[in-house]
Amino acid sequence: MDIILTDIGILAHRYLYSMNNVLVAVSDSNYIRYFLPLIESAKEKGKWDGDFCLIINDDTNNEYTTIIEDKGIHIFRPSALPQNPPPHFYKIYLFDDYFKKWDWVLFSDLDVLFLNDIDLELKNKDKDFLYTKKDGLTFMNHFYGASDGFMTDKPIQLSDEQKNERDKIFKKYGDGDAFQTCFLLYHSDMINKKYLEKLKDAYLYYYCYYELARNSWWDQLIFNIVFHNQWMDLGDKFLNTNPTLIDINWELDVLKNGYMDTNDYSNITALHFFNFFPPWDENNLRFYPTWKEYHDRY
Repeated sequence: MDIILTDIGILAHRYLYSMNNVLVAVSDSNYIRYFLPLIESAKEKGKWDGDFCLIINDDTNNEYTTIIEDKGIHIFRPSALPQNPPPHFYKIYLFDDYFKKWDWVLFSDLDVLFLNDIDLELKNKDKDFLYTKKDGLTFMNHFYGASDGFMTDKPIQLSDEQKNERDKIFKKYGDGDAFQTCFLLYHSDMINKKYLEKLKDAYLYYYCYYELARNSWWDQLIFNIVFHNQWMDLGDKFLNTNPTLIDINWELDVLKNGYMDTNDYSNITALHFFNFFPPWDENNLRFYPTWKEYHDRY
């Protein structure tokens, strides 16, 4: 009996702590060089011991893809989406059958640095839900402004037909919480639930036909619609953006001589820099030296 219990304990330990997981990012030829510092921070600070995969949305082959392939990192080149959208829309392919080879899939945007151990607390996660970051706004607050030009230099001029379709969205989802897509975590069992098809359909409908998802960060509209009531918050250790810079209220001209971040991130797993001084910006006085050191390793 003791031997049996020991064997069961070993199997349970392997299941909980030695699962075959992958950290994924999306890029094109313009951003691929930002992938390597991301994975270096995940390995060094995050102590990530799973696999890495890069989704590339074009036929990029350069010095960086060579380095990535030489390191045994997976590269997935999915079929092109209609109308050639920005690369972040290729997050849709996270739910492709390609990712069934792993148990848990963690996605990160490229403007992220991992700062401490990546503890996803998988034993407490529900395999039927997408884990992501709550936005802090309702669905209506988050997207209504975007379609009217909020946070973009090119306001979207909507036709009456577009406005009617937009209002249908807000009538159905408007009071619910919205989430961001800078971090996504899910179990590969969800791939069997046809989410790829649902995401593609939403993309065709809201990007190609009604053109309501044309803002630079409106892949979030598609994900919020498809995963409505099927997501949970990833937790406070994954931080959307620097809280101090939010308080500055977009007055970035006051930071023209550079910004020294003095926030305490000792309990933060990953920091998403959003629009504020990405880690590859020399004006990011705290994190640029670290990012550059990671980058120069290659």
